[in-house]
Amino acid sequence: SQNEAFELQDLRRFLTQVGTEGREARYWLRHFQESTAIDNQERPFAVVYAPSVLMSSDEMVNSLASHLAFLQRNNMTPVLVHGIRGSKLQRELQKNLLLPEDYVEGGETKADMLQATQQLLSEHTMRFVDALTTHFARAQLLPAAGLFRVKDTPVDSSDPTITSINHVNVEMLNWSLRNANIPVVSSLGQTTAGQLMQIEP
Repeated sequence: SQNEAFELQDLRRFLTQVGTEGREARYWLRHFQESTAIDNQERPFAVVYAPSVLMSSDEMVNSLASHLAFLQRNNMTPVLVHGIRGSKLQRELQKNLLLPEDYVEGGETKADMLQATQQLLSEHTMRFVDALTTHFARAQLLPAAGLFRVKDTPVDSSDPTITSINHVNVEMLNWSLRNANIPVVSSLGQTTAGQLMQIEP
């Protein structure tokens, strides 16, 4: 059956990763599964941060998706968070024609930068969800506006688009996990005034 084929594939992968024999691999795989189940069914096994460099390679995106799907199939569901900031962000936005080449960062262009960032991260989120689905994982996009409440003031005055988290909507995260999904989240949050800002990594 398809499930048995996945189980065999997962066991082989686990053997390769830990470099041990079958009986020991089964022991550790079962240990992780049971510890996760006992701890809290709504608690993620891990929070995985995907740096922006992954998006430059379909192979890296698919490799990450394959590993996360492996965890989910073995009852160790992770949360995937991704983001991009600083000079890398500006170069990526310009490469994707979301910002003009002559863009100069400043207070008057903060809204342009945030809007372009939101568009780029939305595209990255969809790409991750598609890759996870290709590997037969259940994945769900969680809206940044509803998940993270962030501070109104920036972390660093030199970059007015970056701030820090004030509050996490844990219920939304638990709801996604309860429904057997891998939550896929971008590193954006909403201020009390309703403005989206990037979250400090």
